[in-house]
Amino acid sequence: MPVYLRNISIKGIKNLCNEVELIFSKKEIKVFSELRNYNIKTIYGPNGSGKTALVHAFQVLRDIIRENGYLYDPDNAKYLYELMNKVCKTIQIKADFFYANGNERPEIYTYEINIAYKNASFEIIYEKYSKKISEYAKEKIIIESKDGVFINYDLQPSLKNEFTNLLKKRSFAEIFLELYKKGFKETGKIKNHLEGSFDSIEPLFVLVYGTRIILDAKDNHLPAVTYNTEKLMKILKYRQENQELIKVTEETGYNAKLLSEDELNDYKEEAKKKAIFIKLFKPNIKDIKVESKLVKSSKEEDVYSVNDFIDYGDYSIDIELESVGIKKLMNLYSSLKHLSMGGILVIDDLDSHINDIYLVKLIEYISEYSNGQLIFTTHNVSPMETLKSKKNSIDFMSMSGKLTSWTQIGNYSPANLYKKGMVQGLPFNLEAEAFLGVFSNE
Repeated sequence: MPVYLRNISIKGIKNLCNEVELIFSKKEIKVFSELRNYNIKTIYGPNGSGKTALVHAFQVLRDIIRENGYLYDPDNAKYLYELMNKVCKTIQIKADFFYANGNERPEIYTYEINIAYKNASFEIIYEKYSKKISEYAKEKIIIESKDGVFINYDLQPSLKNEFTNLLKKRSFAEIFLELYKKGFKETGKIKNHLEGSFDSIEPLFVLVYGTRIILDAKDNHLPAVTYNTEKLMKILKYRQENQELIKVTEETGYNAKLLSEDELNDYKEEAKKKAIFIKLFKPNIKDIKVESKLVKSSKEEDVYSVNDFIDYGDYSIDIELESVGIKKLMNLYSSLKHLSMGGILVIDDLDSHINDIYLVKLIEYISEYSNGQLIFTTHNVSPMETLKSKKNSIDFMSMSGKLTSWTQIGNYSPANLYKKGMVQGLPFNLEAEAFLGVFSNE
């Protein structure tokens, strides 16, 4: 996938009232393949320092473009209110990313959005999307809006009125997607006046649809695909929810899912690869069995209820009843595949429920062979030895939310620097005797 994050700035989420910037690569990249040298970013820090806030920011950035009417949903408003720093009362996210097709020199795109809490709801008070061919080239603004009104507009002129009175509550990109889907549904092909504008916005779509986020041990996101116009339309194609089928899945197993016949065949093939992956960690597993039951048949498509079972030979266990560690690895499989296809993967607490020896080996694999970009938070210092040779790969977050990138200091390794409290703002210069005042009666 021809997209890589260059840097992202975040402000107004949880304890991050001041702007925090994650830098992933150097500013000027001449060949896209060079970005593989910057394919991992790890964020370390104490509990409560704001590491998870960074992951939430990625989720907001993605969902406000992908979800139709995101700010109108009261549940999303509650989520944003809990997420918002109550002093700032605004959430600001700005992402610079590289985009290229083939092996050509990547261009730099910038997307920025500011969301403010007003009258017990959220509004978009500023949005901007621009590009430039290199770091020192002149910026071309594609769209820029303030308080719901365009102040710069460089898409198809005939589309401009379609955004009227909508920009306070909806991202311009999300509105455009709705127009795009509607035009495709009516004619079966892309209308000419939409196609040119789609080309301009496509890099932003590739970024948000190519970013997978794992937060709170959940991984309920779209599978990775190779993004072009045709496949993007398949992703965006609306499938009406069928409440009767949802009820059937609830009755047929813990981990039931609904799949068409074609999807089921692909799923079974994928289960074979997933079984090989899981056996690396737990050799006594024999296989992953996929059991299916036809729940709806029509001329358009057959729909199956599908359950996964871990086969141990003498017995099988529904995947939902497996250990937390095995379920984490099962989710990681699809995420690592997403990485191998060039996607962006953002994970909170990657190390939870994973043995640190296995964790280090996974990090080594991603560092050496992955085509995508991994961003994760962790408390485990074991990966530092692998990551210290990669540029911009280790950031430390202090209790005030300040980020410090690791640089070599004398003969200290990053792990020793971290443990000895030699990173500014980190409280790890702690001795065991400090706990005596907490637990001693004297």
